[in-house]
Amino acid sequence: MEKQTRQVLSIREVSEMFGVNRLTIARAISAGGLPAFRVGRRVLIPRDGIDRLFREATDTSAVFAGERGHIYSF
Repeated sequence: MEKQTRQVLSIREVSEMFGVNRLTIARAISAGGLPAFRVGRRVLIPRDGIDRLFREATDTSAVFAGERGHIYSF
């Protein structure tokens, strides 16, 4: 039986995938650069949003500014 790919990931899982701190992912979500939604107290990130960031990063440099002027580039 083939293992099914999960459609949503937690902030912790995404931070491990990118090799960055969880706070960096939370800031990216707050800045609007990474789509996410809440289910109760959990914040979940759709896999297609992560895939889109990877595609954009390979096509052109996907850069967005955070609320404090921090620049995030994926």
